[in-house]
Amino acid sequence: MSPCGSFRETGRKLRVVGQGPEYRTLKAMARPNVEFCGRVSDDELRNLYARCRAYIMPGEEDFGITPVEALAAARP
Repeated sequence: MSPCGSFRETGRKLRVVGQGPEYRTLKAMARPNVEFCGRVSDDELRNLYARCRAYIMPGEEDFGITPVEALAAARP
């Protein structure tokens, strides 16, 4: 199950940043508690990391810079 699917079931808030190949599909199946931000500036991304409660990494990405950025913002 995708993170959007999990949050769809729990009703907890989720923000999705970026516009990958599954953007439209995920947005179509999401409920109102899931916000799609699309592409954001570097400053806005740093702000989102600083204010988030946790970072969820897509399971298909083997390694990227995003988990390092989340850790730099002191977020789990």
